[in-house]
Amino acid sequence: MHKIIYLSSSREYLSPEQINELLIQSRKNNLKNNITGVLLYFDGDFLQVLEGPKKEILDLFETIKKDKRHSQIFSVLNKEIKEKHFPEWNMGFASSNYEKLRTLPSFENFDQTLLHGINDKKALVLIDKFIESHNSSPIFV
Repeated sequence: MHKIIYLSSSREYLSPEQINELLIQSRKNNLKNNITGVLLYFDGDFLQVLEGPKKEILDLFETIKKDKRHSQIFSVLNKEIKEKHFPEWNMGFASSNYEKLRTLPSFENFDQTLLHGINDKKALVLIDKFIESHNSSPIFV
């Protein structure tokens, strides 16, 4: 089992329709390849966790790096894991903004600069706290 956490910026702001198309295709491919994870999109930035078989994860990350919708792609974490952190979602998703992220405990001063300096543990804490704060909302699938 393998995990990659990466950050990127979108080259242009994605419309809800574009995001929906991306999610439909990603979920279909992820289900086929036993890949799970979460994608957060806020103010034009992506934070994503991908988990699954090593070859499939590495191949998917190479595809993502070639995707023209992304820029400034870098991995925060790329390593073997014993178990998945998000086994229930073939692609959990939420769209938000930095203002809302700053309402989360421990992220009161969070901004794009801090996102691009985030480490793997802080990225997972951010995602977990974000999920907890939206637990009753149908944003995650």
